[in-house]
Amino acid sequence: MTTRSVCLLAHQWLSLAVFAFLGGPLTYAYIPASPSNVTAIEGNSTDASHLTMQWYGGGYQEGVRYDLVGADSEGISEGVMVHFSEEGLSNETTSTPWIALIACDANATDASQNFDVFTLARDRGAVSALLYSLYSETCVIAPVYADPATFDHVLDIFTATSLNGSLNIETQYKNAGAPLYAFDASALNASASAVNATLTTGEVTSPGLVYALLVAGNATSSPSLRSSPANGTGGDGGNSTGDAGGNGTAAGQASATTSLRSGICQASFALSLCAFAVGVLLC
Repeated sequence: MTTRSVCLLAHQWLSLAVFAFLGGPLTYAYIPASPSNVTAIEGNSTDASHLTMQWYGGGYQEGVRYDLVGADSEGISEGVMVHFSEEGLSNETTSTPWIALIACDANATDASQNFDVFTLARDRGAVSALLYSLYSETCVIAPVYADPATFDHVLDIFTATSLNGSLNIETQYKNAGAPLYAFDASALNASASAVNATLTTGEVTSPGLVYALLVAGNATSSPSLRSSPANGTGGDGGNSTGDAGGNGTAAGQASATTSLRSGICQASFALSLCAFAVGVLLC
C-alpha cells in the first residue's frame, strides 16, 4: 500500500470518527440506533402516537414517536412488555404476544455484528419494539437501517421522545412489581392463556405482567386493551396512577454510570484520534 493510500484511509477514518464522536446517528452495532439530545427529530415527532402501560391495579400513558412502520402493520401493537437485549439471549421463542422494550444507550459486551436487535426480537415472537434512553432525550434510528431498500422493516418501532418520559416508563415498570422484567420465552409461554384472555377482554384481571398498547397516530384498526390507563387518563406528558418518586434515584444512578463510562470511552477515543491525527498531519 502506498503512502498516499495510507493517508487517504487515515483521512476517511478521521472523518468518520469525528462524526461518530459528535453524535452522528449512524451505528453498525447490534442496536441500529443511538441516543441523542436533539429534541426536534425529523419525521413523526408530533404524530399523536402513544404508549399505554397496564398492570393489575394500575396504568400509565406516555406520548411516543412512530419511527418505523413494519411490514403489513396497521399501526397497533399490544402484548406483554418486557426488557430486551442481546446480552445472555437464548434462541427460545414464544407465540405469546410481547413488545420489546429496548434501551439504545449501549450495546451488550457480546453484541453480534450479524443480526440487529429488532430482527432478533421478531424471531423470538415480538410484535413491536419501543426504544428508549435512560441518559439522553431520545433515540435516533440509523438512516441506513431506516431505508427500506437496505433493511427489511420487520417490526413497528416506536420511540420515547424525552428523557423524563423514558425515566417514567422505567419507574412505572418497576413500580408495577411484575416478576417478569426481561424477555423469558418459557415464562411467556407459561402465561399464554392469561395473556390471551387479557387481550381478548381488554381487562387486566390478575397480577404478574405489564401489558403495553402502542398506537400510531395514523392507526387503521382498533385495540383490544384500553387506550387509556385503567385508573386515570394520560397524555403526552405521561400522567401516572402509580408513584413516580423513583425518578430521582433512577436519574442519579444513570448519571453516575454514564459519567464513568463516558469518561473511559472518551479518553480511549481521544488517544486513538490523536494518533491518527498525527499520522494525517505527517502525510
